[in-house]
Amino acid sequence: MAPHLNTIVKLMIDSLQSTEGVVAHFKEDENEMLQVFGEDDGELDEEEDISIEEEDEEEDIEGYSVENAYLEEKEDTCNALGEIAYNSSLAFLPHIDECFSEIMELIEYPASNIRKAALCCMGTICRVLSRAQNAVDNGGEVFAKALEKVIPCFINIINTDSERTVVMAALETINEMLKEGSSSMVSEQSHVSSITSAIRNVLQLKTACQDEDDEDDYDEDPQQAEHDEMLIEYAGEIIPSLAKAMGGQAFGPYLAGALPLLVMKTKKTCTVAEKSFSIGTLSEIVIAMEDSIQPFAGHLVQVFVQGMQEEDPEVRSNAVFGIGVLAEHGKETLFTHYPVILSVISDLIGKEDDQCVIDNICGAVARLVLTNTEAVPVAQVIIEWVGCGSTVSRDIFLSLFSIFGYSSAHNFFHSLYMLSFF
Repeated sequence: MAPHLNTIVKLMIDSLQSTEGVVAHFKEDENEMLQVFGEDDGELDEEEDISIEEEDEEEDIEGYSVENAYLEEKEDTCNALGEIAYNSSLAFLPHIDECFSEIMELIEYPASNIRKAALCCMGTICRVLSRAQNAVDNGGEVFAKALEKVIPCFINIINTDSERTVVMAALETINEMLKEGSSSMVSEQSHVSSITSAIRNVLQLKTACQDEDDEDDYDEDPQQAEHDEMLIEYAGEIIPSLAKAMGGQAFGPYLAGALPLLVMKTKKTCTVAEKSFSIGTLSEIVIAMEDSIQPFAGHLVQVFVQGMQEEDPEVRSNAVFGIGVLAEHGKETLFTHYPVILSVISDLIGKEDDQCVIDNICGAVARLVLTNTEAVPVAQVIIEWVGCGSTVSRDIFLSLFSIFGYSSAHNFFHSLYMLSFF
């Protein structure tokens, strides 16, 4: 592929730079729609236009319009360029500079579909640079300089862009970048602060695309309400990625600020989607934080126990999973809560008919046993395991070996019987 990249990238850059299809409209054309895109594009507000103030001879130009076919070409070019960069990996490095500057300009393009494609492409370019950190000379320095330009640009898009899909693309791309270039992404305090600030703004509905003035449109367009829920989910997904990249101890102060915003969305008055998202996100945060979650365990156990009693099976499933991983990483801080947890689990498993919830119950109990075998009525638990038909095996199997270590002979023989099912 590398020998052909010069020709391919040049043609793609030409496409990104092309002004073909752009039509100037003059002031005397009073009856024409002087907007950047046609009415059927649906990507920009009808009032948006491009003013020309550069040359005296252009004073009579009212604005420009661009044919949809050429917009689609730029969008497709951005998407294809990102795919080529990602799959060519280090072979694409000689073309990074030129592509970087062209894509950065398109991030503020009037058409939202092109802004979205440019954000995704820029994220991919950064991921390629991340791979090059230890592979080429000054790779780390180049990646750091790229992040200095890209992250503020992405944060600005999240806070100020009026299109929900564009903001969603920015959030998703930041999350992907964190997973691939995590250490460099969080090495600068300013990057972490700006990312966490943007997340809080989304969770608090303070971004431009979540403007309260648009609330009257929700009933008329359910898709907007769905996009708002997805916005919050995309923002929430960054939190565990950030915690994993920084390490639990370093992320602790940032979690203290975000935790109340997530817990707020688990209240009885919240929608099922909000509860499921929040509890699921908190569970992922527990896993990412590992033992550093212990200072927050007392607050989280209440959230998960409450979620285990919800009517919706997805919420219950996420909550049961959360209580299991919290027991695993919370360790001694959760020992005093075992009676309440086991009581709720006992009530739940007696009437639960959702297989996903049942599987997570068995996994959670196994983690409880692994963490504190003496606090769990092992003989009763083993009987429940046999009867529930769970498909979870790893945690149960490990917990049985834990039981072998220091349980009574009665429990030991129960465990031997249980092993016959594996």
